[in-house]
Amino acid sequence: LPEEEQLKILRALTQYYNCYSQVYSIDSRKIGEITRIDISLSFENNTRAEEIVAFQTQMQEELGKQIDNCVINIIIHNK
Repeated sequence: LPEEEQLKILRALTQYYNCYSQVYSIDSRKIGEITRIDISLSFENNTRAEEIVAFQTQMQEELGKQIDNCVINIIIHNK
Protein backbone atom coordinates (compact mmCIF):
# COMPACT_ATOMS: atom_id res chain seq x y z
CA LEU A 1 0.00 0.00 0.00
CA PRO A 2 1.07 3.59 -0.43
CA GLU A 3 2.76 5.16 2.57
CA GLU A 4 -0.26 7.41 3.20
CA GLU A 5 -2.54 4.40 3.71
CA GLN A 6 0.07 2.62 5.85
CA LEU A 7 0.12 5.67 8.13
CA LYS A 8 -3.67 5.52 8.44
CA ILE A 9 -3.37 1.94 9.73
CA LEU A 10 -0.72 2.96 12.26
CA ARG A 11 -2.82 5.91 13.44
CA ALA A 12 -5.82 3.65 13.98
CA LEU A 13 -3.71 1.17 15.94
CA THR A 14 -2.37 4.03 18.05
CA GLN A 15 -5.91 5.23 18.72
CA TYR A 16 -6.83 1.81 20.15
CA TYR A 17 -3.48 0.97 21.79
CA ASN A 18 -5.20 0.05 25.07
CA CYS A 19 -7.11 -2.81 23.38
CA TYR A 20 -4.08 -5.04 22.69
CA SER A 21 -0.69 -5.88 24.20
CA GLN A 22 1.66 -5.98 21.24
CA VAL A 23 1.74 -5.65 17.46
CA TYR A 24 3.64 -8.46 15.74
CA SER A 25 3.02 -7.71 12.10
CA ILE A 26 0.89 -5.75 9.68
CA ASP A 27 0.39 -7.10 6.18
CA SER A 28 -1.63 -5.12 3.68
CA ARG A 29 -2.32 -5.63 0.02
CA LYS A 30 -4.73 -4.73 -2.75
CA ILE A 31 -6.80 -7.49 -4.28
CA GLY A 32 -8.66 -5.87 -7.14
CA GLU A 33 -10.64 -3.04 -5.55
CA ILE A 34 -10.38 -4.47 -2.01
CA THR A 35 -7.65 -3.52 0.44
CA ARG A 36 -6.96 -6.41 2.81
CA ILE A 37 -5.23 -5.61 6.10
CA ASP A 38 -4.00 -8.48 8.30
CA ILE A 39 -2.84 -7.37 11.75
CA SER A 40 -1.15 -9.88 14.06
CA LEU A 41 -1.59 -8.83 17.70
CA SER A 42 -1.33 -10.28 21.18
CA PHE A 43 -3.84 -9.59 23.92
CA GLU A 44 -3.77 -9.94 27.68
CA ASN A 45 -4.62 -13.46 28.87
CA ASN A 46 -7.90 -12.30 30.41
CA THR A 47 -9.14 -10.63 27.20
CA ARG A 48 -12.48 -12.12 26.19
CA ALA A 49 -13.34 -13.06 22.62
CA GLU A 50 -16.13 -10.45 22.64
CA GLU A 51 -13.57 -7.73 23.38
CA ILE A 52 -11.40 -8.82 20.46
CA VAL A 53 -14.41 -8.85 18.12
CA ALA A 54 -15.39 -5.36 19.35
CA PHE A 55 -11.83 -4.15 18.71
CA GLN A 56 -11.90 -5.60 15.20
CA THR A 57 -15.25 -3.88 14.57
CA GLN A 58 -13.85 -0.55 15.79
CA MET A 59 -10.81 -0.90 13.55
CA GLN A 60 -13.01 -1.83 10.59
CA GLU A 61 -15.24 1.20 11.15
CA GLU A 62 -12.31 3.59 11.68
CA LEU A 63 -10.29 2.42 8.67
CA GLY A 64 -13.40 1.97 6.56
CA LYS A 65 -13.90 5.74 6.77
CA GLN A 66 -10.34 6.36 5.57
CA ILE A 67 -9.53 3.52 3.15
CA ASP A 68 -12.13 2.54 0.54
CA ASN A 69 -13.19 -1.12 0.40
CA CYS A 70 -10.91 -2.32 3.19
CA VAL A 71 -11.24 -5.57 5.11
CA ILE A 72 -9.55 -5.95 8.51
CA ASN A 73 -8.42 -9.35 9.75
CA ILE A 74 -7.11 -9.64 13.31
CA ILE A 75 -4.72 -12.54 13.82
CA ILE A 76 -4.27 -13.47 17.47
CA HIS A 77 -0.63 -14.09 18.31
CA ASN A 78 0.27 -15.99 21.47
CA LYS A 79 2.71 -14.23 23.74
